[in-house]
Amino acid sequence: MKSLNTFLLFTAGLALSQSQPMDREPLWKKVAEAEKKGLPKTAADRLQIIYEAALKDGKHAEAIKALAKRITHEGAVQGSKPEEKITRLQDELDKVPADAKPLLETVLAHWYWQYFRQNRYRFMQRTATTEPLGEDFTTWDLPRLYNEIDLHFSNALADGRLKTIPTRDFSDLLTKPTLPLNYRPTLYDFIAHEALGFHTSGEFAAAKPENAFEIKVDDPVLDSLDKFLAWSPQTTDTKSSHLKAVQLFQNIIRFHQTDVNSSALVDADISRLIFGKNIAVGKGGRDRFIEAIRDIAENEPGQLSAWARFHWATALKEKGELVEARQVAIVGRDQFKNSRGGKHCHNLVAQVEAKIIDVTTESVWSQSGGEISIRYRNISETHFRLVNANWTFERRKRFNVSSTEQRRTLLRKTPVKTWQHSLTPTSDYKQRTEVFDTPDDVAPGFYYLISSARADFSEKDNRIIYTAVWISDLSLVLRSRANQLEGFILKADSGEPISDANISLWLGNRPENSKERKSTTDEHGFFKFTKSPREYYGDILVQAGKHRVGTTSRNGFWGGQIQEEREKQQITFFTDRAIYRPNQMIQFKGIALRWHHKKNEYNIIKDKSVTVVLRDP
Repeated sequence: MKSLNTFLLFTAGLALSQSQPMDREPLWKKVAEAEKKGLPKTAADRLQIIYEAALKDGKHAEAIKALAKRITHEGAVQGSKPEEKITRLQDELDKVPADAKPLLETVLAHWYWQYFRQNRYRFMQRTATTEPLGEDFTTWDLPRLYNEIDLHFSNALADGRLKTIPTRDFSDLLTKPTLPLNYRPTLYDFIAHEALGFHTSGEFAAAKPENAFEIKVDDPVLDSLDKFLAWSPQTTDTKSSHLKAVQLFQNIIRFHQTDVNSSALVDADISRLIFGKNIAVGKGGRDRFIEAIRDIAENEPGQLSAWARFHWATALKEKGELVEARQVAIVGRDQFKNSRGGKHCHNLVAQVEAKIIDVTTESVWSQSGGEISIRYRNISETHFRLVNANWTFERRKRFNVSSTEQRRTLLRKTPVKTWQHSLTPTSDYKQRTEVFDTPDDVAPGFYYLISSARADFSEKDNRIIYTAVWISDLSLVLRSRANQLEGFILKADSGEPISDANISLWLGNRPENSKERKSTTDEHGFFKFTKSPREYYGDILVQAGKHRVGTTSRNGFWGGQIQEEREKQQITFFTDRAIYRPNQMIQFKGIALRWHHKKNEYNIIKDKSVTVVLRDP
């Protein structure tokens, strides 16, 4: 009797446990512990238990979350190949209950899209073929992949329940959002914006048909919100990515039209205008965008006002209206400093206000003078120092002033000449270029010209430029060609040739290991050096009387080489079409070729066949 009562109690307890939902919170904690310890197999086993129990309890969101995480961990155990992860999830699509499929489609669409973005170079190089494509999506062409991703996004978004599931419930499964949750409050918002990223990427342009839907600049895409929502584009290209983007924007905005918090609606509306500006065909699109985005910026009271101001200011900057762009961005920066828009406005203001100076000059100044070109912005003056330098020592470093110690050593030197130039103010924040003469009262020699926007040549909040220059009456003209280097030494002012000038040439890739060769110019001022095919011309130094001149380039001269003619052999296979996919096999029957090393020729092997297996690069 006692044993019977025990059996009845056990049976009743079992029935009770089967009828009550399982508390899966402890299992999720164990999954997290396994992940933290790097135990993917253990995590996958526990996720399978959660998946089965959640399905049984009708918790489909939790079940799909567990399924996707389980597949991810199983993929990690077997090599972490993303294509296998997608294939496994695809196989589960027909196994899950109908109520769970939209959620699975959501994850699957996201994973396909992520895979394409990581492997776009593979698909962009492929063209469509008449041969039916198999189930291996890694071998598909661009149109086939586009249709597959579009199918999963469409299937996922067709289920209205996504609008009731908070995005945070799937935050550890999908790409973590960088925006506040009230911008993407539901799973519908997240996947809809993912689909927008897909449809507006422009990377599937090669898959467009001849009758592709085209948005014109005067279409309602850049109109007010009411006109945009009333727009019903007419086209025969019903699969157009731009058409689907328009419809998605309309659906998202309608979904959030009655929200108490307008963040999701305004964010989508700003994205709609940016999309329109980028793809609308015709003149005047930027001006229409500025008008529409300004209306949002001036009427939106929240942080998104700064985001609208950033795009407003960017469009003004693109038009070259830098003063107006700066003013617009300053308001966004000061009102919402810590917001996304405020930070972008801060960066834009900094870009407009940035001090720019770039100094270029000839590598050789004749004593009659040369020119210095100064390209600048937001700077009122520029300062110069000319300091003595040792050409032989500097050539070992290829005249590259890169290290802090090199720079400070040059700045510590007593200059042989200092001067400054006042610059026309750039009140419009646009770049200007001014040209000045070089000093004509400096002795011949090798120098570094040091340019600075500040009089004290401080390295803080300043740009300092170091340029190697010669002051000389000599002119060095070089011409490098196959296996030889030729040149002339002339008087810089008159162009007269200089005879008996001493030429030193260093051969070698590295200055410290280079070999010096010497020569002199003839009565025409001409000289010539020859080299072996593998030698590299380095630097050249010329001396005639008290004057010297040399190269100041960071690179030497290769001079090319004469190629020896070699016999070339080639085999061409003619196939039935131009393009084959990875892992396809091509078989050539009836003949094969084998290279005979000793005879240096191909031998023909009859009645054989060759099979070539193509691999994905």
